[in-house]
Amino acid sequence: MNKVEFSQAVKTYKSMVRKAILDVAPSLSYDDVDDLEQDVWTKAWAAADSFDPDKAKIQTWLYTTAQNMTKDWLKTQNRRPELVPEALFQSEDEDGCAVPYYDQFGGDPGADPMLMLEAEQEQDRLGICVGQMPAREQQVWELCFEQELSATEAAGIMGLTPSTVRTLVQRIRERVDVS
Repeated sequence: MNKVEFSQAVKTYKSMVRKAILDVAPSLSYDDVDDLEQDVWTKAWAAADSFDPDKAKIQTWLYTTAQNMTKDWLKTQNRRPELVPEALFQSEDEDGCAVPYYDQFGGDPGADPMLMLEAEQEQDRLGICVGQMPAREQQVWELCFEQELSATEAAGIMGLTPSTVRTLVQRIRERVDVS
């Protein structure tokens, strides 16, 4: 890939790379997302000569690279994105009276922080399970479960037959108990 092609890829897939980072860690600061995005593009440029368009589409390669680099970065920072900041449980109104936590979520008592925490733990379980899958199954997970593409669309991106993708989807469902 030459400089012109790479420059075009940056313009075309910039927002997708940011989305990939935020899909893994939605509560990252703007600066952290910028830093990770820059690292993804630096790594992509360094590996541009080894990129094989016959094995994967560039958008898939970039998306997977961004997600993996974000997961690695979170591990090196020894942190996870916080879904429910501690401050949500300690709020007061202007008179110093405690505000019920659900009022801090727009008055929706269904926005229970404990339920949100349970959802985060389920996401963590899925993330670990997906992280242990072979690369091809991880790619199918991303395309079919997260991006909600059909087996035919995913097959076109991955260079596989739709029936192979459907088999991989079934294998993933059995592994992670996803309906």
